[in-house]
Amino acid sequence: MSTRDLESLRQAVGWANFLNTDPTRTDLLDPCCMLEALSDVYTAAHHLVHESNQWRADLASGSAP
Repeated sequence: MSTRDLESLRQAVGWANFLNTDPTRTDLLDPCCMLEALSDVYTAAHHLVHESNQWRADLASGSAP
């Protein structure tokens, strides 16, 4: 897994957490904000899982990633 991919996931989760705990809730007035944040989390997590599965497949086949 690359550092960049992990950082993307960390940032996406951080933004979703901020939106969820923001006491002013100004960003949640538009429900699309949270949907976009959750979509970013899903996309980053999906990419990491795909990358991890590819890495395992490479190991199983005996080739280096």
